[in-house]
Amino acid sequence: MSQPPDDLHISLCDGTFYGGDPFPAFRWMRDHAPAFFDEKAGVWGITRYQDVKDISKDPDTFSNAGGIRPDSDALPMMIDCDAPEHVRRRRLVNEGFTPRRIRE
Repeated sequence: MSQPPDDLHISLCDGTFYGGDPFPAFRWMRDHAPAFFDEKAGVWGITRYQDVKDISKDPDTFSNAGGIRPDSDALPMMIDCDAPEHVRRRRLVNEGFTPRRIRE
């Protein structure tokens, strides 16, 4: 994997990275390292839409059950759950996000 230019300062778990202008870094990652490992944070950043879709549909290989951040344990939130628990929780909230309910 190629290394990003020093001026991009890619730090996927640092809020200041997103508060600045992360788009040149995202562009570099898509072009040069679409599955980018942030060594400082210990996380992977997936930058291509189709890859994200494929990963989200492959729970046997990819899991959120251990948590979504390397610096904290899993929390009892939907994003930290895999199926079938994620599906159960999703069904509980889906009704509140229909176009009709949002218009209300």
